[in-house]
Amino acid sequence: MKNILTAIGCWLCFVGFSISASAFPAADYYPLRQGDRWTGNEDGTTITKTVSGGAYVLPNGAVASIIDSTQGYRSYRINDALGLRIAGGYASPSSSDPTSLSMTLDPPFVDLAADVVLGQRVASEGAAVLVSNGRSANLSYSGSSTPVRFETVTVPAGTFNALRVEQQVRIYGNGANGPVDMTSTETQWLVSGVGPVKSESATVINGVAENSSYALHSYNVYAPDTTPDSFGFGPVFADAVPGAVVESVQIQVKGLGDLARISVSGGEYRVNWGDYTSKPGFVRLGDFVSVRQTAGANWGETTSAVLTIGGVSASFDVRTLAKAPSGNLLYFLSEAGDYVGQGKKVLVGGETAIAVSQRMTGRSPLTFNILSPNGWSLSLLAADSSPRLAVGSYEDATEAPFSSLGTPGLSFTGNGRSCNTVKGRFDVLEAVYDADGKVRKFAVDFE
Repeated sequence: MKNILTAIGCWLCFVGFSISASAFPAADYYPLRQGDRWTGNEDGTTITKTVSGGAYVLPNGAVASIIDSTQGYRSYRINDALGLRIAGGYASPSSSDPTSLSMTLDPPFVDLAADVVLGQRVASEGAAVLVSNGRSANLSYSGSSTPVRFETVTVPAGTFNALRVEQQVRIYGNGANGPVDMTSTETQWLVSGVGPVKSESATVINGVAENSSYALHSYNVYAPDTTPDSFGFGPVFADAVPGAVVESVQIQVKGLGDLARISVSGGEYRVNWGDYTSKPGFVRLGDFVSVRQTAGANWGETTSAVLTIGGVSASFDVRTLAKAPSGNLLYFLSEAGDYVGQGKKVLVGGETAIAVSQRMTGRSPLTFNILSPNGWSLSLLAADSSPRLAVGSYEDATEAPFSSLGTPGLSFTGNGRSCNTVKGRFDVLEAVYDADGKVRKFAVDFE
């Protein structure tokens, strides 16, 4: 079945991932910059592989770089914040074999993850779509891989400290011309800043065995561009309430040519509306990044969260109110795009009146109506049948007053806006009731 299946087996060297103190970044172990080129000997034949200027878009929207070979093979590889991944390949017709073959792996197979831990094995599986002369077949793939250790490797291109990766993969299913069952075991040696320098593989396709080896003779790999343009989060975010979680504006990463390392101190960051994290990661050109931090515990305190991308840093500074407001207080920060809060910071304090609505018996929400021009209203409901809310945390709240027994309720409206789908939480910090059960003092954080 032509050598594309053997080539796919050779291309599928992938390693597991985890972020820990012993992890190291994998981005440079397979450079994919346009014009990067490797020339080596593969089974007695000189072969040159070059990263072209094109891109291959997978059915799931992932974009892969194209590596063209002088032997008529093409592979699709991805180097991004998820690590190095193999998305498939293509073999063009030749005078000795008029068959054209292509294979797409969905999801792309992890080749090297963003962070690599030696000795950690990972299992992967997915769909493998094989197209032979226009006829497609839906196959499957599965396998596992382990980055074993660093070794000194000598090839015609030189002597290197290389990462040894041992992997196994199977591609199987019913092809256009009958059953397909390919297994491959391979050892590759990868070098940071260079790429693959050596490989040895054994492949069996429908019972037919084939061995292959490769050694690098020369390479031309461009230096990475991992330094972004300068960025900033604007002036100090002022007048925060002590302990409030404050989010920065988004910045867009500009000026990068390659993946760049990202880290934060004093807070958390997120990339492209993903989850916030404090762990180091990677960003690429065009990514959006925001930072959040918890304001200081004292009035008039300034705290900072410092974001670093490719060696370039910027500080997101938050300053709390100079002193505690007297009387009643409503303070909230809403995220950009939030329907109710409209991404604003709102502080209503001083002598602003708050009307409390509560029932003394039965399960009903405790509602605070802030009598200001925007008409803000906060409703809270205990999970049990008690009309009183006790000090404590209330997780996984749904819309009050419609939350079911056993689930706390939460609703926040104002400025003529409300949401009919609610999922949140709140912490009752203080709750003082008189002898009749009426609220006298109450403090709550909600999100």
